[in-house]
Amino acid sequence: MKKYDNVMMNNAYSWANESCCKRKKVGAIIANEGRTISNGYNGTISGAVNNCEKKCEKCNGKGKLDLDIDCPVCKGQGIITNKDVIHAEANAILFAANRGIPLRGTTLYVTTIPCIECAKMIIPAGIVRVVYAETYHDLSGKKLLLENGIEVEKFSENNF
Repeated sequence: MKKYDNVMMNNAYSWANESCCKRKKVGAIIANEGRTISNGYNGTISGAVNNCEKKCEKCNGKGKLDLDIDCPVCKGQGIITNKDVIHAEANAILFAANRGIPLRGTTLYVTTIPCIECAKMIIPAGIVRVVYAETYHDLSGKKLLLENGIEVEKFSENNF
C-alpha cells in the first residue's frame, strides 16, 4: 500500500546502516499491508567473518592504475566486494523462507534497485511490487522484474 511507502523506505535505510560493507550499504524490507514481514541488509553469510570487501589486486588498493586513470576493476575505490556477500533483498527473502513465511502478494522496499540475481529470487518468491530509492548502473534486474509483471516504482517522498 502506497500509504506506508515512506515509513517502510525509512526502515529500509535504517537496516542499511547495519551493514558492515564500505562500498555500498543496502537495506530491504518486505511488507504486506503496512506490516513488516522480513528485513535484510547486505553482508556476509551467517557465521562468516563480516568483512564485505577486500583490497583490489589490480591496483593494489590504490584505486588508480596511472596518474588519474581509475582502476577498471574497482572503479577507483581500491576495494572489491567479496564473493560471499549476500544482497539485502536476498537476505530478506531467505530469512522469510527459513522461517516458512509466505511472501505472495508482498511489497519489497529496497534502498538500491535490485540486481538481476536478486530479481530472479523476487519473481518466484511471490513479491508483486518493488519500491526502490536509488538507481544502480545496471538496470537488468529492473527490466526482468517488469517483463515478469512485477510493479516497479522509484521512491520519492513527494509522490506519497
